Amino acid sequence: MTKHKIVIVGGGFAGTKLALELSNNKHFEVTLITRRGRFEYHGAMYRSATGRSPLEVVVPFSEIFAESLNVRVELDSVVELRPQTKEVEGESGRTYKYDYLIMAVGYEVNFFNIPGMALHAEHMYDISSAIKLRHRLVGAFRGANNKPVSVAVIGAGPTGVEIASDIKPFASVVAAKHQLPDIDVHVHLIEASPRVLSILSEETSKQAQKRLQELSVNVQVNTMVTECDQTSITTKNDGRIKTDVTIWTAGNKANGLFASYPDLFSVNNRGRVLVSEYFNANSPHIFVVGDAADTPHSGMAQTAIHNGMALANNLKRMSENKHWLSYQPKKPEYVIPIGGEWALLETDTGVTVGEAGWKARREADRWALENFLVYDVAKKHFDQGDKYARNID
Repeated sequence: MTKHKIVIVGGGFAGTKLALELSNNKHFEVTLITRRGRFEYHGAMYRSATGRSPLEVVVPFSEIFAESLNVRVELDSVVELRPQTKEVEGESGRTYKYDYLIMAVGYEVNFFNIPGMALHAEHMYDISSAIKLRHRLVGAFRGANNKPVSVAVIGAGPTGVEIASDIKPFASVVAAKHQLPDIDVHVHLIEASPRVLSILSEETSKQAQKRLQELSVNVQVNTMVTECDQTSITTKNDGRIKTDVTIWTAGNKANGLFASYPDLFSVNNRGRVLVSEYFNANSPHIFVVGDAADTPHSGMAQTAIHNGMALANNLKRMSENKHWLSYQPKKPEYVIPIGGEWALLETDTGVTVGEAGWKARREADRWALENFLVYDVAKKHFDQGDKYARNID
């Protein structure tokens, strides 16, 4: 029996879920090409930046594919696509032949060419950058010497709101660990649009802003940042704001590889790839799923998982000579933690806040991990979320 060679580029939510769905299926040989030997759960990345154990968000692929006999993980980065010969070339120089190529490479950080931002601001694109941010915060807190510490978070989307609300509690953890006096932390949350969490309803935004103000986060909307240096940011409205740490959460863009192949990929004004109802790009043998695909609710973890499951189902149907099914998007639920065990949940029926929202968020975190791991292993990683890292220094 001839097996279909499936090459998946990208080990995020969509690519990893797709590979798992094809795991141990006799019709497929699957190669997952990824730069890292681990899956990273971005939904809880802010928690690693503010002291919790990174074991909550880092899952080795060896655990995910421990029982997968037909999935091979290659640590590489794709630098060239060759659709004429149905192969891709990796940065390593190796070539990978395919019958079907799935691009699941996600997004890149976008600093919008703001002078100094890429050089001086921290971000949370992956676990390495989250830990780097944690070290930067700890350094600022430990070096305060009874002076206020100023932290600017640029971008009041979900990630910005999550990290901004957790900085003051983290300062208290650092002070207790290192026997420091109370640290006076000024947190500025800066947003160019008229409200925080602008992707959600106005009612949700109001609830979020009220909670942030209760946590003494200085929220500035309709405020555009024009420059960043080592000790300050400059805004179009209020001029210069002194900062000890600047955190960028305000933008991302689709991987630049797509723009290099305009015949294969048509993109929208955000760089996301236009795909068919079956996730095809401009070729019957090339698909795009996850954050880079222009589908409803793109950019959400739930959406990426559903993308991967839907495409895997159609590949299975193809192998059984069944017709393909059109993708049916599912509207995700938005659950945003805002300080402590408090979160905001928005559904079609309304907004839930407080402890009930927090429980919904932790259930969402558990659900995400259980999509990739057997129950006991998922629980092991999930339970790390209640622990602080051993070394906060």
